[in-house]
Amino acid sequence: MDGKDLALGGAGFFLPFLGSIAGTEAYLSGDRLAAKALPATHTTEQLSRLREIMGIPKERVPVFHDMVRYRNPPPSGMLYNIDASPKRIANALKAMDLMDADSGRRLFPGVTPYTAAQLSSGKPAAAVFLRDTKEVATLAHELGHATMTNKGLVGKLRGVSDLIGRRIASTNVRAFPLRYGIAASPIFMDADNPYLYAPAAVLAASELPLLAEEAVASTKGLGALKKLMGAGEPAASRITKPQYAAARKVLARMFGSYALPALAMSAAPLALAALKKRD
Repeated sequence: MDGKDLALGGAGFFLPFLGSIAGTEAYLSGDRLAAKALPATHTTEQLSRLREIMGIPKERVPVFHDMVRYRNPPPSGMLYNIDASPKRIANALKAMDLMDADSGRRLFPGVTPYTAAQLSSGKPAAAVFLRDTKEVATLAHELGHATMTNKGLVGKLRGVSDLIGRRIASTNVRAFPLRYGIAASPIFMDADNPYLYAPAAVLAASELPLLAEEAVASTKGLGALKKLMGAGEPAASRITKPQYAAARKVLARMFGSYALPALAMSAAPLALAALKKRD
C-alpha cells in the first residue's frame, strides 16, 4: 500500500468526522460574527417590515423569543412545522420560557400559547423560535423558511426536506451511524461492482433537499433584508450596508454548517471507491 492508498483510505474513514468538525466551526463562526456585527435583538419594526415584505402574517406564523438560559446554546433559530405534529409541538412549547416577539408579551414559563386543538386547526401553520441569538439575520432566515409553509413548489420542497433531509442528513447526529455505514460500504464491494459509486450518489441525493431548503430560506431572507436598506425606510426598521454585508456573511457561514458535513460525507465513499479501483 503506497502513500496514495493511505491518503484515500484515510479520507474515506475520517472525512465525515472532519466535515462535522468543520460544520460546527462554521456555525460558531457565524454566531460570533453576528454577535460582533449586528444588534443583539431585532426590533419589532424590523419584524413587522419583514413580515410585510415576505407576506407572512403573524396569525399564521408567530415569532417567539425563547428566554431560557441554556447551558449549551441550542440552534439560534428554528421553524416548527406545526401541521405535522401539533401535540408534540404543544409539549415543546411548555418546556420554553417564551416572549411573543410581535407584542413583547412574556408568557409564564411552562405555559403554552396554544393547545394541541388550536394548533390542529391550521392557525398557526408554523412558529419561529429565536433562541441563542435574536438578531435580524437569523430572523430573516427563519421567516424565509416560513414562506415555505405556503402551497406550491417551494412548499413541497420543505415537505421533502422534512421527510428526507432532516431525518437522515449529515447534521442529524442520530442518523450519523447509518450514513457512516453507507459511506463505508465501498470497502465491502469488488472493484468491478457496477454499484461501487452508488453509496456516494445516495448520500449526495439525500442531502440535496435540506441544502436546497436552507439556501432558499437564506436567499429569501437576504432579499427582504436588502429592502430594509432603502432610503425611505423608517429608522426603526432600517439596516445599514455594513449590517447587510454582515448578515450575508453570517448566513453564508450558517449554510456552511450544513454544506460542509454533507460534502465530506458524500466525498468519503468516493475516496473509498477510488481506493478499490487502485487495488
